[in-house]
Amino acid sequence: MISPGADSSAAAGPDRQVFQINREGKQGLKRALANLDWSRHKTISPFLTWLALSTHADREVVASMIQERRKFLEKQMKREKETLKSFAGEVGEMIVPAILIVELTIQQFELELVWLQRAENACLGSDPRQASDSVLLAS
Repeated sequence: MISPGADSSAAAGPDRQVFQINREGKQGLKRALANLDWSRHKTISPFLTWLALSTHADREVVASMIQERRKFLEKQMKREKETLKSFAGEVGEMIVPAILIVELTIQQFELELVWLQRAENACLGSDPRQASDSVLLAS
């Protein structure tokens, strides 16, 4: 699936080897990319698993964890926006998918930040029924 390749960049150490995908590898890649599982898989954020279990945590821990998540999302969003800026002037077949992926990631962070405020209000509000009522009303 891979064969020895060539690279004109400076050596990165005495044991460096360069490989490239061969014909058999390209065919295997095409077959793998045709698998519908790529478009049907759903991943769950570890934070959502934590949220599901958070009713067993102290209120202070819930507040702290939500704040940490907010800081994490803001930091990651800033990083992704810088990545997006770095694509300016780039060309090549990989640049369009790269831009689309980074844009989607930024939009997901923005949406989660909005949702996180709602989750914080629902989980830390004085009436625990507010959480379930607000979720049911939003559906």
